[in-house]
Amino acid sequence: MGAWGVKGIESDEGLETLETLVELAGDRPEVSSNEFVDHLLAEEYLGEDLEEDEFLFDVVTLATADLLRASAETGAVTEHTAIRLVPEKRAVEELLARVSALQAAEAPDREIKELWLESDSAEEWRAYLDTTAVALASLLDELVIR
Repeated sequence: MGAWGVKGIESDEGLETLETLVELAGDRPEVSSNEFVDHLLAEEYLGEDLEEDEFLFDVVTLATADLLRASAETGAVTEHTAIRLVPEKRAVEELLARVSALQAAEAPDREIKELWLESDSAEEWRAYLDTTAVALASLLDELVIR
């Protein structure tokens, strides 16, 4: 597991997710989250089945949620990447469903969950999942209110 922190973006796969967004954006200053999630599905960085235990899919889900959250909070996906990932209801719902599937108590056999829960950072990772789910739910609420 090439990770240096508990966040999805703090991993090799997370940086690849950022690189994929940068490539998709090209010269554009922003990308819709629906377009990005659709691209990740088409390129098989995300699976169609939420219950499928695939480490890559789970890390890409978390990294995408991190990028969306950062963009919503600061106007850009990272301090060094001035691309805005525009939140849209369908994509936020999709990401929230995927994060919720990771949180589910009945999903203890997922590879990513097993790795983190057996690590010294288990509580920090659980708190990160909870914070990510709350942030996505809040973002979804804002989109519904608009």
